[in-house]
Amino acid sequence: MLARNASVPATEQIVFRIGVNIGDIIIDGDDIFGDGVNVASRLEALCEPGGVYISRAANEQSLRRRRANRRSLCQRLLRILRNAA
Repeated sequence: MLARNASVPATEQIVFRIGVNIGDIIIDGDDIFGDGVNVASRLEALCEPGGVYISRAANEQSLRRRRANRRSLCQRLLRILRNAA
C-alpha cells in the first residue's frame, strides 16, 4: 500500500486502520457477531490512519510470540470501551 500511495494524489490514497482483539465470536452464514468483533471495531474506529490498535487480550497473546514496537494507550482506551459497553 505504501508503494501504491506514493504514486497517487492524497485524495486517492488508501490508508488502513486496524483494530485487533481476541474474544468470542458467533459466525452465522456470512455474518460475524460477538464481543470479539465489537471490541475490534471500536479499536479500529479510535485508531489513527495507518495505525493498528490491539486489545489487552491480543497484546498478552502476542507478547508470548514476538516483541514489537508498542505504545500503551490503556487508560484512554479502557475508559472509552467500558463506557460504550
